[in-house]
Amino acid sequence: YAAFHNEGDHPHVHMMAWSTQPCEAYLTREGIRNIKSTLTNQIFRQEMLHTYEQKSQSRDELVREARRAIRKLTQEMARSVCTEPAIEQKMAQLAGQLETVKGKKSYGYLPKSVKKTVDEVVDKLEELPVVRECYDQWCRLQGEVESYYHDKPRERKKLSQAKEFRQIKNAVIQEAEHIRLGEISFEDDESPE
Repeated sequence: YAAFHNEGDHPHVHMMAWSTQPCEAYLTREGIRNIKSTLTNQIFRQEMLHTYEQKSQSRDELVREARRAIRKLTQEMARSVCTEPAIEQKMAQLAGQLETVKGKKSYGYLPKSVKKTVDEVVDKLEELPVVRECYDQWCRLQGEVESYYHDKPRERKKLSQAKEFRQIKNAVIQEAEHIRLGEISFEDDESPE
C-alpha cells in the first residue's frame, strides 16, 4: 500500500509492504532501495530525462576542460613558464614514478603510490576556476538526480574521488607520460583519447 503526498517542492510517497509468507517478515535495506528506485524511475521518468541529458553534457564538458587545462599546463612546463607550480611539481613527480611502472599506464593498473599522485594532480586541477566551475555544475545536476532518491543531499566528493571521471585521471597520466618521454606537443589537439 502507498499514499502519495503532493507537497509543493517535496512530493513523496509513504509506502507499506509486507509478505503473506511467515518466513518473509521483513524487507532488507537493499529490497527497500530497489522498490524506491523502481517507483522513482517510473513516476519521474520524464522529469529526470532532461536532467540526465544536462548531466551528461556537463560531464563531457568537465572532461574536455580538464584535458585542455592539463595539456596547456604541460605545454607551459615544457616552455618553463608554468603558471601552476604545485601542479608542475606533482606532474614531474608523476612522470618520475611512471618510469618504474611496467605494462599499461592506465589508472586502474597503477600501484597505489602512483594513483595517489594522480589523485593529487586531479585535486589541484579542480582548484582551477574553469575546472571547478564545470565540476560545480555537474555536482548540482547530480544532486538534482539524487534528490529523487534520497532526502538528504550527498556529500560533495573531491574530483579525484568521483568515479565518473576516471577519464581525467587517464588524461593526467598520458600527459605525465608525454613529459617523461619528452613528447610534448605545442598544438591544441582536440582528438579524444
